[in-house]
Amino acid sequence: MLKLADPTKNVDQQFLTKWKHTNYPTPTVVAVVKVTLPPGPTQQFEDYRNSVHQRRGPSCVKGNGSKGNTHRRFHGTKIKCDLGHSSGNYRLCSTNGCSVCSILKSGFLLSHANSNTGWGRFGKGLYFSSTSSKSNDYCDSRTDLYAMFVAHVVIGKGHKLTQNSPKLTSAPNGCDSVLGEVGADLNHDEVVTYHDDSAIPYYVILYKR
Repeated sequence: MLKLADPTKNVDQQFLTKWKHTNYPTPTVVAVVKVTLPPGPTQQFEDYRNSVHQRRGPSCVKGNGSKGNTHRRFHGTKIKCDLGHSSGNYRLCSTNGCSVCSILKSGFLLSHANSNTGWGRFGKGLYFSSTSSKSNDYCDSRTDLYAMFVAHVVIGKGHKLTQNSPKLTSAPNGCDSVLGEVGADLNHDEVVTYHDDSAIPYYVILYKR
């Protein structure tokens, strides 16, 4: 289910503040839509988050993270329908390759990982960033309206990397995620998880660039 988000949550401001690429024009936010997934994916996310928290304990929580070291992160992907093109048009499509509607129906799935790029800097995983303009690199649309998710991501204990490691299929032993940090191969941060239930979409930002 989709509905316009409470403007007091300031999701649009977070999106604009975290737009760091100076070579991109500042985008225009058209709408911020709150996501409510079916009970199944929601419960699976909560179960995974609880299991990571029990395994790692509160010591792994960093900054403003919550249980399981869960943080809000951006995720850019493809949209191939008219979602959001008119007021109140939040009906999901069945168009092949519309990743936005697929995620809204089923959540983030590793089986669809890297389908947008053909490769993964840190292997076959689910990619997120605290930098909205970084996630914009993965956004594609057949119109002038783009879609970006704001997701809750269970980071748990992250393994830091600054160089590409494209053969990864899981986080290194003893870790729950990979933290791509600015350095040798990255100009902006990424966090990568390797479990279907490690993230859940919370908002969709519809914008023009």
